[in-house]
Parts: sequence; C-alpha cells; structure tokens
Amino acid sequence: MSMNHTRTFASAIVAVNWKDFWLYCTTPLLGMLFGKFIFRKMKDKFKNNADGALLVHK
Repeated sequence: MSMNHTRTFASAIVAVNWKDFWLYCTTPLLGMLFGKFIFRKMKDKFKNNADGALLVHK
C-alpha cells in the first residue's frame, strides 16, 4: 500500500486485495469534513473579534 490513491488502487486491482482500500477512500473525506467543522467553529468564535478578522473574508 502507498500514500498515493491511484497507485494503491492499481495494486489492489492487480493483487485483487481490497481489504484496506476503504481507508484510502474514506479518510480524506473524513479529514475534509473534520477540517470544515473546525473552521466553522473557529469562524464563529472569532467572528466579532479583531484578531479573527483574517478568518472572515467578504
């Protein structure tokens, strides 16, 4: 297994080994959703604060 999704997918096809492939598909999506959650919490926390002005762009 590798960190590159395409390389992992190609080796899984050749080896017919799909045991841990779901991790390579789901963890980037979970990380993206977690990052979105944290960003929104930070944005709400600093919305009316001058220190957080860089977090809110219009």
